[in-house]
Amino acid sequence: LLDSRARAKVIASRPASQAFSLPCDPSRSLDSHSVMTSPRGTRPHEPQRGTQQSAVPLTEVLDSCGQPLCEPRMVEHCVKSGLLHRAVHVWICVPRSGALLLRKWSRRALKHPGFWGPTCHSEIRCYGSGGDGHAAEVSLQAAERSLTEQLGISAEEAASFGALEHCFSSEIHDGMCKELVDVYIVPLGGSGLPQLKLCQDEEVDWVYFRDVLSMAGANSGKMFKCEHDYRDALSRRMRASAVREDVQNAFGVSLDQPCSPQLLRRGAASART
Repeated sequence: LLDSRARAKVIASRPASQAFSLPCDPSRSLDSHSVMTSPRGTRPHEPQRGTQQSAVPLTEVLDSCGQPLCEPRMVEHCVKSGLLHRAVHVWICVPRSGALLLRKWSRRALKHPGFWGPTCHSEIRCYGSGGDGHAAEVSLQAAERSLTEQLGISAEEAASFGALEHCFSSEIHDGMCKELVDVYIVPLGGSGLPQLKLCQDEEVDWVYFRDVLSMAGANSGKMFKCEHDYRDALSRRMRASAVREDVQNAFGVSLDQPCSPQLLRRGAASART
């Protein structure tokens, strides 16, 4: 008991930045059982308190079990080195008509360049842009940020959309790009799709979910790489909300009709809720 009190007294007398540390810095700790976090000097990439975000966006590197593997890395380094990291996909949709807003990504994009894929795709950053920029993002914050950064949707415009819904998570390997992805859908609001700010060589298109999530879509050579479980889970989620009459009006097909090999079947009415 006396030893415990003496140890607590020594710890209490230290500055907060030195009271708790990781085992990599034993000089700042009485023993290996009192370690909690590393001092500021061993986290050179962490932004100062009160700043809005890290100067260099970083993402956490994971091992095969989803646990942190090493220090945070830039996403470019993760892709080049084949390091598993966390990301989000966001699909803007019209659930009743089964419409997904598909995006053709720039040929200069780091991930799936020149291919059609989710409306938004972003990494989950170690140090987020919300609050004081000190804490790591959660995936919902990353999804919200992607709508603003990648589509130019303002907070006021985002408020007219439905709530972001996390549907499922999936591990995706596309060449050297290895991601653990949280997939979100967000219903289009009654005011329709706002003006989007895309790269010069990018475009978006409303498509029927069965066309792009089918094997025909996957084998078309035009779609981003994803696993069968990803396509199946998103298809089931979209099928659960689709209304037969709305699908017919938007795309001219039956809800249960076999998928068309045509990748991009436009629906004039699909942008209406």
